[in-house]
Amino acid sequence: MSTKKGYTLIEVIMVIFLLAVICSITSISYKGYKSISSDIESDYYIENILNFINNAREFCRENNTVGSIVFNKELNTIFFQIHGNTIRSLNLGNELFLKDIALNRIFNSNSIMLIKNSGMISNPGSIYLIDKKGEEHIITICVGTSYVRIKK
Repeated sequence: MSTKKGYTLIEVIMVIFLLAVICSITSISYKGYKSISSDIESDYYIENILNFINNAREFCRENNTVGSIVFNKELNTIFFQIHGNTIRSLNLGNELFLKDIALNRIFNSNSIMLIKNSGMISNPGSIYLIDKKGEEHIITICVGTSYVRIKK
């Protein structure tokens, strides 16, 4: 009597099918994770930008001095300066990129937002950002108020 050792074709096909299903579920889960992770990172940096601006306004108000926030697209960094000296900076890293800055409806690579000694912003504008997924985020800042609007 001879017995054959091995697997039938149906058993091999079933194993391959199960592995394909597991791989596709894992791939879909990973893509969803990356998408959610990117959204969370974008929201985090947008909140950091808002906190950065509000902290600069508070600093000017508490110290009774004028200041400026400089948006540098090439460095992807925001600087808070008083009389040309950098007090703080915020680098956006690789998560969010400065696309355009329109202060007083003028687009340029290095825009300056002026802060009065009362802590009020003296020039209105919008900050256009692009996240890793290519989605645009807009932060709009009104003059003379503390009103800020975020659009996605």
